[in-house]
Amino acid sequence: EEEEEEEQGEEEEEVAAETSSSNVVSNVPWSQRSAKMLQLLQSELKGKTKSLSFNSLTAGRDRKTAAGSFFELLVLKTRDFIDVEQREPFGDIKIKKTAKFFQEPPTISASA
Repeated sequence: EEEEEEEQGEEEEEVAAETSSSNVVSNVPWSQRSAKMLQLLQSELKGKTKSLSFNSLTAGRDRKTAAGSFFELLVLKTRDFIDVEQREPFGDIKIKKTAKFFQEPPTISASA
C-alpha cells in the first residue's frame, strides 16, 4: 500500500514537471521571425483551407530560407499553434491549424 502511494506521488510529480515545462515555453517571448511566420501561415490558411504544404510554402526560396522556415515551424508546433504531419522520411510536411492558430502571439522579443 505504501509502495502504491509512493508510485502515485512520483507520477504526480512527473505530471507537474511536464506541465511546468510547457508553461515555460508559453511564457518565453516570441522572436520577430516566429511571429512573422505565424502571420504568414494565418494568411495562407484563412477560410476553408485546412492544410498547407511546406514545399509550396518554400517554393523558389534558397536552402537557408527554407531551413529557417522549417525551424520556425518547429517553434510554432512546440507552442501548439500548428500541427505538422510527414507521412514518409524526406517527404513533404503538411501544416495544419490548431485551436490556438488564430490567437495573437505574446510579447515579441526584440533580440531576434
